[in-house]
Amino acid sequence: MEKEIIKTYVLLSETWYYHIDRQIGGSDVIDEVMLQLHYSNGELGEIAIRWYSLQNRLVPKIEVFNDSWESLTQIKDILEDMALVSKQNITSKQFCDLVEKHGFVDATARKHPYEIRRSKHGNMV
Repeated sequence: MEKEIIKTYVLLSETWYYHIDRQIGGSDVIDEVMLQLHYSNGELGEIAIRWYSLQNRLVPKIEVFNDSWESLTQIKDILEDMALVSKQNITSKQFCDLVEKHGFVDATARKHPYEIRRSKHGNMV
């Protein structure tokens, strides 16, 4: 029986915590799209596409921990499309458009949880 998979992504530069994360982490990563594959058995596979500044250009790089290598088999169609734009240095937003065409859903947390709670319940003290 084939595992059911829910496919989501998070665009780091549009999260509410992006600027905080950048200040604390001091990372070389300029932006990131985290592909998340939620399997019906509870497992989670994550594939990060991270943008680094190299020679004054933003360049994407795929990073996957070994416990998620199986997830690479689930994105063959995306990898094929990435090969078509090889060396074109697509942006993180262009990459999000690409993965949406392959059934990934935007799960980016753009609002702080406190802001969401305030907007639902009015001004809270």
